[in-house]
Amino acid sequence: MASGYLGSPVGNTIVPVVNLVKQSKLVTNSVLGIASTVGGNALTEATAYATAYADSAGLWRLRFNIHVTFTNTLTAPTLSITGVVFKSGTYQTITCMAVGTSPYTGAAQVMDGANTIYGYGVATSTIWMFSGDVELNAEPAWYAANAENSQQIAAYSPSASATSAGLVDLTTQTFAGNKTFSNNLAVTGTLNVAGAITIDPTETSANLRSGKYTPTFVLKTNLDATPTGQDGHYLRVGNMVTVYFTLDGNPTTAGSLCECYMTIPIASNFTGGYDLIGNGTTDTGKHCRALADTVGDRALIQWVAGGTGAESLYMSLGYTVV
Repeated sequence: MASGYLGSPVGNTIVPVVNLVKQSKLVTNSVLGIASTVGGNALTEATAYATAYADSAGLWRLRFNIHVTFTNTLTAPTLSITGVVFKSGTYQTITCMAVGTSPYTGAAQVMDGANTIYGYGVATSTIWMFSGDVELNAEPAWYAANAENSQQIAAYSPSASATSAGLVDLTTQTFAGNKTFSNNLAVTGTLNVAGAITIDPTETSANLRSGKYTPTFVLKTNLDATPTGQDGHYLRVGNMVTVYFTLDGNPTTAGSLCECYMTIPIASNFTGGYDLIGNGTTDTGKHCRALADTVGDRALIQWVAGGTGAESLYMSLGYTVV
C-alpha cells in the first residue's frame, strides 16, 4: 500500500480512496462565508460544500461546489471565501456555470495569493455555479477550530508512542496480532495490513470509500426514451459524496430543455433543490447541470438539446449525505 493512502477494507486489502496524510473536513457555507466582491451586487442565496484536505506531499487543497444567486445579472461574477489563501504564483483554472434557460459553462480562476474566485467570459445570469479542486498556500484559518469536526481521516503530526491513547506514530512499529487504536493514526512510510481496518471514532469503511455503481435513469421531459449510461464512479469522504458519470439520451425537440432523473450511489434525504449540485457538457457542445430531486431523493439532470439525434453527457456532481 502506498505511503499516505487511507482506504476502505475489502477482503485482505485496502482500496485507496484519497491520497491524504492529514485530516479532511467537510464544511458548508456557514464556515466558508461565501460573499460577493462585486460592488453593489449582493448575494441573495449561497449554498456551498467544500472539503479541505492535505495531499500526499502535505500540500493543502480545497475541493468545492458552490451555488450562488446575485441580486442583479452578471457576466463576470466574483466571490470570496473566508479563511483560505489560494496558491501564490499561479492562477488555477476551475469550472463556472451560468444557470438559465440555456445553461452555459465556461472557464473561471482562483486568484494568485488571494481568497477570490473569478468567473469571466460567460453568459449573463443572476444564478451561478462553481466547482474545482485547487491548491492553497496553507491550512485554512478555520480548519482546526471548525465545529463541523466529524470528518477525521488520519492524524495531524505524530507525537506519541504506539501504545498511547492519543496520536499514534507507526513509523517504526511492527505489530503481531490484533491492535486497537481509539484515536488518531499517523503513518510515515509503508503500512502493510493483512485483514480489515476499522478506524474509530468517526471514520469507518461506511463513510470513507470509493467505488462504482450502475445508475438508474427515469425520463421526465423532451426525450424519446429512457436515457442510458455507463457505470458511475463515486468517492465518499465523511458525508461528502462526489460522483462522475456519463449519460446517453435522444432528445425529441432540438433547442428545448431535456430532463431526466438519476439515482445516486449513497442514499440521502434532500430537502432543497441545491442539496445536490453538479455540471458538465454534451458531445454537441451544450452544457448541463444537476440539481436535487427532493421528492425522489435523486439527481435531476437538465440540458438543452443540441439536436434530435443521440447525445452523450459527461458530468460530475456532489452532495452531502443527510
